[in-house]
Amino acid sequence: MPAIRLSIAAVVLAAAVPSLAATIELDFSGTVTSGTLAGYMGDTFHGSVFYSVPTVPEGTATFGTVTDYFYAVPENFFVTLQDGSTLTGLATYDGLAVVDDSSGASADFIKWDSGTFLASGPMSALVGPLSFNVQFVAPGATFTSGMPAVFPSLASFEEGLVVINASSDGYLFGDMTSLTATTIPEPSYWLVNLVALAVAAASGRR
Repeated sequence: MPAIRLSIAAVVLAAAVPSLAATIELDFSGTVTSGTLAGYMGDTFHGSVFYSVPTVPEGTATFGTVTDYFYAVPENFFVTLQDGSTLTGLATYDGLAVVDDSSGASADFIKWDSGTFLASGPMSALVGPLSFNVQFVAPGATFTSGMPAVFPSLASFEEGLVVINASSDGYLFGDMTSLTATTIPEPSYWLVNLVALAVAAASGRR
């Protein structure tokens, strides 16, 4: 009987794991396809953005048929260009927005906006305000419930973009060609995993 109880406890703990908080890391890469900054056309880029699950918005705003959902960005996100420049957007409570047009008249999108950011490499020498965002564009009425818990594949979107705005110096648009998602468990997630494994091991010895 003790072994059975331990086995049941292990199953219950394992079943509880998916409901705990975790961070989703989206790694992307692509090519600069247009813009006015000299020397970057055709260059490659890569980067990562992050969001948390469960996906609970920090706030919403509705304008007619369009609803904006705002989410915390749990970790700094970044874009690195072929010339070694790296732009880093800092983690914020509302730096991730999901915009849904329930009428379907305009595109929906998911966007990480740099807000406060850090720049290193050649691009840090540009004059004027510098900002960037990472966005995924989809047909209208796609995200009627806000941020999806399971992020869609790149092929599910009309396009995945990196937009860099260097104000008076110019701008760049980059098109994504690859996207992968990885789940990063929170510390509590690891703890439950370890306890479940310990319980299962104890059950096996009985």
